[in-house]
Amino acid sequence: MPDNRPPAQISLIAVLLFTPYLAVLDGVNVLLLFVGMDDFWITDVLAFPITQLYLRFKGVRSTYNIVCNIVELIPYVGALPLKTVGFLLTVWANRRAARRETLEQVEAGVRREPRVRTGEAARVRPAAAAGGSAARVLR
Repeated sequence: MPDNRPPAQISLIAVLLFTPYLAVLDGVNVLLLFVGMDDFWITDVLAFPITQLYLRFKGVRSTYNIVCNIVELIPYVGALPLKTVGFLLTVWANRRAARRETLEQVEAGVRREPRVRTGEAARVRPAAAAGGSAARVLR
């Protein structure tokens, strides 16, 4: 039986809460790099579990976010704003999939063949064939 549920959608509220949070953590990484210090993955520990748990609970495929979080662990590459970029790419991919699903449903509705009725309701009675009224046909 096919799953007719719509794909999980990341809410606008979540995007508005997570994006500044992740941007601040990425800014701290850049600032620490310019000062010549390392965060010892503290910002990664603050960002990775929160975003991954949220995306998993929502049922969203978070491949972009996982890849960016793993690349974030590489020294000096972690100073790039990959946490924010990974989350925004995940949001973009999720919304794109939801739009694609909606368009496919609309196209299926437009292309749908008319249903042919079978059984008792589909039989034509002689009164209807002879030009009788609809009331006699539906009896």
